[in-house]
Order: sequence, then C-alpha cells, then structure tokens
Amino acid sequence: MKTINKSKNIPNFKAELNNMKKRILPLILLMCFAIFAQAQTEVNFRIYHMLGSSPFAMNQTAQNNLGQDFNVDQLFYFVSGITIIHDGGMQTPVVDKYIFVDGNTPVIENLGTFANITSVEGIKFHVGVDSPNNNTDPTTFPAGHPLAPKSPAMNWGWSSGYRFIRMQGNEGAGLNNTYQLHPLWNRNYFEQTHMTAGFTNGNSVDIALNADYTQALKDINMSGVGSKHGVDQQDLDMLKNFRDFVFTPSMTLAVNDFSQELNLNIYPNPSNGQVNVQFENDDYTVTSAKLINISGQTVQNIETNNLNTLSIQLETKGIYFLQLFDGDQQLTNKKLIIQ
Repeated sequence: MKTINKSKNIPNFKAELNNMKKRILPLILLMCFAIFAQAQTEVNFRIYHMLGSSPFAMNQTAQNNLGQDFNVDQLFYFVSGITIIHDGGMQTPVVDKYIFVDGNTPVIENLGTFANITSVEGIKFHVGVDSPNNNTDPTTFPAGHPLAPKSPAMNWGWSSGYRFIRMQGNEGAGLNNTYQLHPLWNRNYFEQTHMTAGFTNGNSVDIALNADYTQALKDINMSGVGSKHGVDQQDLDMLKNFRDFVFTPSMTLAVNDFSQELNLNIYPNPSNGQVNVQFENDDYTVTSAKLINISGQTVQNIETNNLNTLSIQLETKGIYFLQLFDGDQQLTNKKLIIQ
C-alpha cells in the first residue's frame, strides 16, 4: 500500500492560501472603498430672492398684502441651526453652519458631505443666531466667518446680540418715508420646517427654496412704521413672517447647465405669454422639453421632433421653469416669467 506523505502538501496548501489572501484582500479593500465613495452625498442649500412672482432687486417698488408700496435698499439676515430631513424622516444636524444672506446674491451654500444621506425630503433651519453665539463678541470670529463683524453692522452688542434680519428701505406714497426693521433677541430664534424633495445631480443633492420678501411685510401697516430695532413690535411681526410665509419650495432645479454648449436663446423673457426657444449643438440633441409651474406641477410636455426651435404659449401669468432633455439627461432648467 502506498503511503501519502501529508506533511509535504501542507506547506504548499498554506502558501497557496496566503497567495489567495494577497490577491483577494486588495479587491475587498477596493470594493469597500468604492462602496464608501458612492455612499457620500454632497448636500447644497439654495435660496432664490423674490418679490412676489418676480426676481428680487434692490430699490424695486413692490406692495405688501395691504396694498402699501415699499422698496428695499438693504436686506441681510442669518440662517443657522440647520437640520436635513432625509431617507424616510431621518434628521441630520449640520453642525456649526452659519449662513450670512445678502439680498444682492443668491444663496448657494454647501452644507457638507454625508455618508448616511441618499434621498433628501426637507430642511429645518432658523433665521437668526443661536445662543450662546448670539451673545458672543463678533471680533472673536475670524475674518470671513459669517458671524464676524459686518458693514453695515449686524450686531447691537454682546447682551442684545445680532440683528437676525436687517431689512430697510422706503415706503408710502411716492416712497417718501424711510423704514428700518431689525429684529433680534434669543427668545425670537424660531425654527421652521420645509418639506421639499432634493434635486439629485450625480452624487450631489440640492435643496432649493424661494424667499418672497413681500411676505416679510405681510399684515404689517407700513404707514409711518419708522425704525424698529427690537423685539416686540413690527420687527417681531416681520421675523414671524420670515418663519411662516417668506420661504416656499422652489422648482429652480440644481442641474448641470449646458446653456452655452447648446447656444441656448430664450426670448422674450419676461414675456406676455409667447416665448421662443432656440438651441443648437452637435454633441447634444434636445429630444423633449417640459414646463413646470412654481408649485411643481408639469403644465406642458413638449416633443421637439428634432427641431432646433420651439414656440411656447402660456396664458397664465407667473413663474415657470423650462427643462430641456436629451433622452433622460436633463440639460438645463431656465426660469420663464410671464407677465
């Protein structure tokens, strides 16, 4: 009977096992890294400044719901205490995030990159500055920090804290009277919640809100309002309006904009109802278009039929968003204003 020498096979087996581990381990690490990288979601927060259904502009005459004329020549406020609502109601706070909002500039703020977020459902935030930072010396913050000293000043002093909002301008017949509304104080640090789906573009998700500043003066009698730098008069009413009425979900989608590549031309815009669209590019084919109203409802689906021009007729005044597609890829999203 032939005797099998097992001892000679054992080293070969161990060597082969070690070689297999050496080959497999890098693959496992690579797969884990790929899975981890794919799971990272960048979340951005956008605020679009509005006056009613029109884009906001400094010194532009508007009316509040009482029919009183006003304009705005200064508009600043803070946003803080942000929480992202996502993935079936989970809530992830955005730690130490402060946004200084200037009415001259649309807000496009990166909130961070998160491993646990795949689908955004809404956002919570406060207008103002949280305590104890609200009662901190602004000079302790480095230059460029949202809470660092500003010009014009956004801080009354350590005890009173920051002006949560600085909104001022002119009001009344002929806009002959000035007004200043500067609300503040810790007890007026109100939270607000907005349920709105995030717009996904690759590994990033954008949360977009419109801010209608005519709503900031809702039910406030602007006649002779003067200067209110405090906590319990029209300034507080305005801060509550920011909490309850100013912000609404926006349909201005955050997508890669191929307008220049498409040689896109939209005219006239604003329009009285008739809008012409021209586009041309050898790398992209616009196969369809969609019109969405400010409430997020699709009002028109358009097949382009391989043409490079579209003629769109809209009978209802308001703001719309024109989305152009190449198959399933959204190429651009443009605001249309019908007056």
